[in-house]
Amino acid sequence: MDGHLAYEEQVLQSGNGRTTPIQGLRAYRTAAAQFQVGDKSFQVQLRPEVTRLAFYMAEGQFTIFSPENPLTRDELDLLDVIANSILLDQLLPAQPVSMGFSWEIPDEALPGLLGLESITENTLQGRITQITQGFAEAEVSGKVQGRVMGATSQMQVAMRFQWSLMDRRVTALALALRDNRTAGYVDSPFQGTVRLQLTRQRRPEPQLLTPGKIPTLTFPPPEEQTRLVFRSSSGGFQIVHDRRWYVVTDAPDMVVFRLVDQRGLLGQCNLARSDFQGTAQLTLAAFQNNVRQTLGNSFGQFLGADEMESPTGHRLLRIHALGRTDDLKIHWIYYLLGSPRGGYYAAVFTVDDLSWPLFEEADRKFMEGFHFLEPTAATATGSSSAMSR
Repeated sequence: MDGHLAYEEQVLQSGNGRTTPIQGLRAYRTAAAQFQVGDKSFQVQLRPEVTRLAFYMAEGQFTIFSPENPLTRDELDLLDVIANSILLDQLLPAQPVSMGFSWEIPDEALPGLLGLESITENTLQGRITQITQGFAEAEVSGKVQGRVMGATSQMQVAMRFQWSLMDRRVTALALALRDNRTAGYVDSPFQGTVRLQLTRQRRPEPQLLTPGKIPTLTFPPPEEQTRLVFRSSSGGFQIVHDRRWYVVTDAPDMVVFRLVDQRGLLGQCNLARSDFQGTAQLTLAAFQNNVRQTLGNSFGQFLGADEMESPTGHRLLRIHALGRTDDLKIHWIYYLLGSPRGGYYAAVFTVDDLSWPLFEEADRKFMEGFHFLEPTAATATGSSSAMSR
């Protein structure tokens, strides 16, 4: 992957991002990356309608969001990168420095800089290598181990950076990082090398963040501004969803999402066209009977059955069943959503009983964000079933 980001950044409230939140704005001039996977290549770039964004960091969690139009997961991954520019100054030593001075990089500075949720081991040390004309240069090296998305990450880190002694701002950074990561809740294990170069300078007058182009902001951001959008052209739908939902399978016949946060894997959703046909003849009782047959010996009892209207005005059936698989209690929540083109879409949410108190009816919010796309040749044909365990 070869990426390039160029942006203006305005900090509206400074802090350490832990006890004191950081708030600010970004406007991107360039945000694009080229990917090569085997013999296939593709590009991800920021859409023009989401080039002006805001960011918020509190309790060690960095959130970049679009106040006006939701980001896609690819766009979020493109923007939320290591060596976050608002956190670079946390690398600096607190004491006055001289040639050869060394210091330890604190654990609390690393999660946001390295894209980790928590730090379990840290041997990073900095050393002053040059002081000249109001600037100091330093080298940092060592190992970092941490956790992210259920995976363990072991990093070998080396970086060099320069900062202004007058205003204590990092102005340039070069980083090389080797990451050996185990499998997580949404990713396979991998080994990778990251090389990053960054320059940072003050701008006397904004060129992109001019007053007339700054959106109305609220901090912390409201939930609706942090949601992401997933669009399936082949499936004929889009979903605006909580960013804790990750796509782990995106195939023409089925999309699989997993709900993941720092507490772990909370649930899964399989979404596809249903084998059921028609929009009126299927009764709630018939749907319940189908769910019972699908679950077979795993079925225990029904905890709910509802017929309602979706936010887009389409018929929506919901069945909540409790059962058991391999001595583990499982909640299954089945949805059938009437399609304007005839037939149904099916969504099956699976949640184990231990995660159920944390799931907090995330299925309802997920389905509220479901919208149909205008019919195309790609969406007018084909169907598959999500009615599986």
